[in-house]
Amino acid sequence: MGEAVSQEAAEVVRPLRDPATEIGAAAVMLAAEARLGPRVPEALLWCALDGAEHLRVHAAALALYHAGGAPESFDWKQRPLFLQFGESDRTVRLPAVTELRRRMKAT
Repeated sequence: MGEAVSQEAAEVVRPLRDPATEIGAAAVMLAAEARLGPRVPEALLWCALDGAEHLRVHAAALALYHAGGAPESFDWKQRPLFLQFGESDRTVRLPAVTELRRRMKAT
C-alpha cells in the first residue's frame, strides 16, 4: 500500500517540479490537494518559486492552505502575496517565498 501512495505522490510531484509542464493548473492543484504526501508540500513551494508560470500562484496558495495558514485552497485575503508568484522576475518571487514560508510556520 505504501508503494501505491508513493507512486501517487510521484505523479503529483512530477508536474509541480517541471517548469515546462503544460498540464492545466486545475488538474495539478486538485491532484496535489487530494494526495498530500510528505513530498508534495516542498514540491508546492518549489513550484511557487521556480515552477511553470501558470502554476506558481496556485502552488503558493495551496502550500499555505496545507500548512494550515489559510481556510481554503485559495484564500482571497492572501491574494496580494500569491500574485507576487505570478511575476516573471524571480527577484520579486524570492522575498515572496520567504514571506510565504513565514506565514506557513506561523500556523
